[in-house]
Amino acid sequence: MTYTLGYGLISLLFGIYLLAYRKDLARSNVRQRRWLKRWLGINLPGQGEEEQKPYWVMLGVVFVVLGVAMIVVGGYWWMTS
Repeated sequence: MTYTLGYGLISLLFGIYLLAYRKDLARSNVRQRRWLKRWLGINLPGQGEEEQKPYWVMLGVVFVVLGVAMIVVGGYWWMTS
């Protein structure tokens, strides 16, 4: 029961982090791809910064919903036990 509350809180906070820093994460991915191509000669296919933002938002929403659900379930178990 306490694990559910703890993991729910971690998931919720991680989802909020992803939603808040989606621009920086997308920019970082593009920068890392450029660095790999320049220094190691590895050319990874990928999307630009603007195309990645919706994926970071979706991932953040999934973590927020999962976190809220886990907190609700954990809270219910805690209250009824």
